Amino acid sequence: MSRKIFSPEFKAESASKVLDDGMSISAACQTFGVGDTAMNGQKLLVSSAVSLIAIALFIHDGVIAWYEGTLVLLGTLAGGYVAAHLSRRLPQSYVRSAVIVAGIVITRYFFYAT
Repeated sequence: MSRKIFSPEFKAESASKVLDDGMSISAACQTFGVGDTAMNGQKLLVSSAVSLIAIALFIHDGVIAWYEGTLVLLGTLAGGYVAAHLSRRLPQSYVRSAVIVAGIVITRYFFYAT
């Protein structure tokens, strides 16, 4: 499958819809017929930019607990790796149910703990 090439005019028009008219990126992608893959790429780009800016601000303010943060990073990487392999082997309904139950449990915990 070849990569779709968009003209500079198309890019300018779609960016104008988002920046000037206040249309969401998702709505602009659907309006202009851009596929889900490109839309997910845009969302990932925006999310990454926001995260990098937040990290830079936290580093600048000196509020990062590096030791604890490193432990959390390693645990998250290992957990994500294991979860990805397990979720491919289990039926999708089990994975979906586990995600829903985990979300409910965590939401209730934070609702009642705070």
